Amino acid sequence: MRVFGALWHRLRGRRLVPEGARTIDYAGGLAAPLLVMVAAAVIEIVAGELLVPWLWLRLVLLAIGAYGLLWVLGLLAATRVYPHAVGPEELRLRFACFTEVVVPLTKLGAVRREFCGRHERMIEVDGGTLSFASLGTTGVLVELTEPHEVDLGKRGRHRIERIRLHADDPAAAVAVLSGARLP
Repeated sequence: MRVFGALWHRLRGRRLVPEGARTIDYAGGLAAPLLVMVAAAVIEIVAGELLVPWLWLRLVLLAIGAYGLLWVLGLLAATRVYPHAVGPEELRLRFACFTEVVVPLTKLGAVRREFCGRHERMIEVDGGTLSFASLGTTGVLVELTEPHEVDLGKRGRHRIERIRLHADDPAAAVAVLSGARLP
């Protein structure tokens, strides 16, 4: 239901970020594949209407197709409604409405641009590094000043020392993160 809620928020022009937070967008690379899925869903709905002779089956296919189309549109909306957010006290790393990890700004150390294109999952922990990738890539590396424990739900709790994240504009993300660190 959160995906459909994100679609509603997107239609209303809202982004769900803490008050006073600066955002880091990560969804630019995901837009093209998701829009291809939207086009495929529309073609599927039209094909079902034109090719299936039985009304009851056309209605079933229409309902399934419409649900799938709305879900993909909701996922696309969720990537915009739930950006990474840097608030006055914490960094919120997100993937749409599915995952959110909070790290206190007091734990942020060095921040730099560093491309890494070997991620197999959108969110993964490998050797103390938490990665929030988009299409298998990240472009910003954040070193933590001390280890931090994160809870990734079904993927368990992990102790991390670094964060890799994808940002549509890595230079701007580095500037936001570097400016957010507390002395």
